[in-house]
Amino acid sequence: MARETKAQREAREEGERLDRCMEYRSKYPERLMDALGRATKLGWEICVIDGKFRVADGGVIKALLPYSIGLEGWHYGFEELVPDIGIAEDKLKEEKRIDDIREAAGEVEYRRAFKAALEKLSIEEREAALEKLSEEEREALGL
Repeated sequence: MARETKAQREAREEGERLDRCMEYRSKYPERLMDALGRATKLGWEICVIDGKFRVADGGVIKALLPYSIGLEGWHYGFEELVPDIGIAEDKLKEEKRIDDIREAAGEVEYRRAFKAALEKLSIEEREAALEKLSEEEREALGL
């Protein structure tokens, strides 16, 4: 088998690079729309200026992206935006998880306080208080 010459290797590598660029270019609009949808769910502002999508978070411009890309095959702003969206989504999930934990802890504390208050009442006062509770309140208190 003959060895590949430098010119042949360079031509092959250039062909492979162009193939990667064309593949990236063909998937770019779909990936762009996905990223814009995720950014919208995060509450980021999306608007079109001079035929490009401007993505901003709280007035800070994150990217200015064309709908389609040229022969170079990719766009720097897009490659920076996608990880930023992922980081923001992870942060939002963590904040929600912490809020859920705090809410659950608050409900437990509320139940304890309510039950402690009930214990201080006479049987008649306790029954009267429980009768005034709605189904939702009873369920929230675990009764």
